[in-house]
Amino acid sequence: MRAGRRERRHSRRGVVGVEGSAQRLPTGLKWLAAWMLAAGVFGSISPRTADAAEAAVPPITRTVLERRAIPGTDQEMQMILVVFQPGAASPLHHHPEPGLNYILEGTAESAYGKETPKRYHAGDTLQDIAGLPHTIFRNPDPHKVLRFLIFANLHAGEPYLIVP
Repeated sequence: MRAGRRERRHSRRGVVGVEGSAQRLPTGLKWLAAWMLAAGVFGSISPRTADAAEAAVPPITRTVLERRAIPGTDQEMQMILVVFQPGAASPLHHHPEPGLNYILEGTAESAYGKETPKRYHAGDTLQDIAGLPHTIFRNPDPHKVLRFLIFANLHAGEPYLIVP
């Protein structure tokens, strides 16, 4: 009987893994996904145009989901959704300010300077380090998309990613 309970718990964990990560998304992101479904964003592509749409997808997209001024400063808080297609990689870059990253889906590989690359998976967090060369940031998976959120305080109008 106990073994049966363990199996059920294990299968529940599997459901809450990468595939079920949308269940853990903040309400605003759930609302955005629901709106996109209702608007037909996901279901309106016919099989014939799907190939053309996939070919037109850029390897990396960055979308500022929220931008809020920090009163009494020249800074703003930003929440950025970043999507890396399978195998996509950022060029050498740095960040002007530190940022917190939350992996929503997929796997990220990251390294600063000469450190050994580390892998992060759905549900993991990592911090971007300000001013140091971000030598590696990529989606090492050749088949699955990487989606993650970045939370950062920036000077108004300042980009989060600077390529030398």
